[in-house]
Amino acid sequence: MGASEAESPAREHRAVHEAMAAGDAEGAAKRMRRHIENAKARALTDRQAVETA
Repeated sequence: MGASEAESPAREHRAVHEAMAAGDAEGAAKRMRRHIENAKARALTDRQAVETA
């Protein structure tokens, strides 16, 4: 993962943290679910790239 590719997960982590720090449990949960879905998509894309290389 390159530096620019690492920015998206870092932004997702910050969004979860900010919601938690604000006491927004529902918002934090929503952001965490989105982060997990995005992480899954990134992992599947990486796996496909390796398998087709």
